[in-house]
Amino acid sequence: MSSSVEFSHRGRYRALLIFLALLSAAPLLAQTSPGRSGDSGHGPTTMKLYPLISFDADNAKLTPLQHRILKEYVFEGIISEHDPTVEVIGYTDVMGLSEHNKRLSLRRAESVANAIRQGVGREHYRSLIVRGVGEDAPYYANDLPEGRFYNRMVQVRVITSNG
Repeated sequence: MSSSVEFSHRGRYRALLIFLALLSAAPLLAQTSPGRSGDSGHGPTTMKLYPLISFDADNAKLTPLQHRILKEYVFEGIISEHDPTVEVIGYTDVMGLSEHNKRLSLRRAESVANAIRQGVGREHYRSLIVRGVGEDAPYYANDLPEGRFYNRMVQVRVITSNG
């Protein structure tokens, strides 16, 4: 029993190291695309994705490490853009009831959104959209513990009009 617990901690530590290494290249993804139908501008947009703000199982509370990641990467990514729309999307793994997971994913997204509201002045973004998708749109496969670990996360999208 203790060996599986030790493996779990080693696995989480390794995942955290990988996560931090990936964050050093923040934003993890930036892409330019034609304007979306819901955008106020009709020109091309740039979207920066910050996809790995991970949570413990059945938990929506931000840890000191998560606050640090938000401050050093996400807040800076929002402030560096001109009048972006910020989307905060919460996810969960498939463990537990679907309705519970939907509420949990929204609570996770709200935790991150509240940190953004407190850490980034309102003058630095056009709007802040918060939603939880639960287990309905997994970001990773839920077949393995690693996939479930990475699905317990919040993604922040910073969308800026280029037109």
